[in-house]
Amino acid sequence: MNSSPVQPNDRVLFEGDSLTDGLKNNYGRQMGWDKTWAHRMDEWLFTHRPELNLECKNLAVGGNSTRNLLARVEASAAFKPTVVLFTIGTNDALIGLPLDEFRANLTAWCDRLQAAGCRTFIHVGGFPPCPNVDAETRAILERGQPYDAITKAVVEASGGFQIDVAPSLLPRAEALERKWSHHTVYSSGVHYNALGNELIAGAVLTHLGFWKP
Repeated sequence: MNSSPVQPNDRVLFEGDSLTDGLKNNYGRQMGWDKTWAHRMDEWLFTHRPELNLECKNLAVGGNSTRNLLARVEASAAFKPTVVLFTIGTNDALIGLPLDEFRANLTAWCDRLQAAGCRTFIHVGGFPPCPNVDAETRAILERGQPYDAITKAVVEASGGFQIDVAPSLLPRAEALERKWSHHTVYSSGVHYNALGNELIAGAVLTHLGFWKP
């Protein structure tokens, strides 16, 4: 689609933390929690839009902060991405990384990838507390809000944008909870189960113009 920021022959990089990497332990694989929104988006584009001839790579690593992103930016730059979709900030919040350092790390990371040819940065963020969230996860999500806001500002300063998944994810999670009071979109902590990741992938694909709401 010409209106989408993802164009034919793009090199699409997925980067960030476990929200993009997935839970890679044996139980995570058995439950399908190792395939995140990014893997599902990659598969959908490969299956339904093969004419785009996209090359996608997922270099996200669970537990990563912006310090880690910046430390391994050369591996990301070597892919020569034209579009980067990423999640970040949760682990920065958990370790209490100063906001000024977070902003500096993220800015330097974007600058390096732009120098490698990145045309568009897309931050996937705005994750809301969904039904049946536990108190610890809610607190982590709330602690991450300042980092989310900084990421949005840095990405927009680099000519990119943020996809806020809340307007799509939350009402669907609430509708599922109304059908079954114990329903959850979570796997463990802030991570999402198979359906949660499917809903997030749908939100991203819709925002990018590939799906109609």
